[in-house]
Amino acid sequence: YYNNQQGILYFSGETNTDIELRLIEFPVMALYKIGSRWALIMGAYYSRIADGAFDTEGKNGVLSDDKSITDAAQLPGTADTRYDFNDDLDKWDAGLLIGYRYEIVNRLSFHTQLTVGFNSIFKSEFNNIDYEMYQLRLNAGLSFCFFR
Repeated sequence: YYNNQQGILYFSGETNTDIELRLIEFPVMALYKIGSRWALIMGAYYSRIADGAFDTEGKNGVLSDDKSITDAAQLPGTADTRYDFNDDLDKWDAGLLIGYRYEIVNRLSFHTQLTVGFNSIFKSEFNNIDYEMYQLRLNAGLSFCFFR
């Protein structure tokens, strides 16, 4: 959209998107021990997005207010553009998580966790992109237990 949401402009070409989401996550997890060293982690989470950025740079493309022109355009084109969807990012997410933990030695563990969000990263009224985007994160790390 452009001109204060009065007109639609389509782009076909090469795009590069930079997304940054800084969030606070509140997980509820259950740990199921499998043997003496392995554990399965399952749960759900709710997160608040404290700050975020979604910037897209379009290069070597075609811009038009007629979608049939951009859909059938011969690429690369000559148009460059930039889109900022920062104000359209939603402020929350909720989803499921699953992972595992492996105790390497006493008090030192390796863990991974896959987190899948169920809420689109954009506000519900946002329709500038023809598809929805959801958070999918993979965390891996080492943990050391200081107290038992």
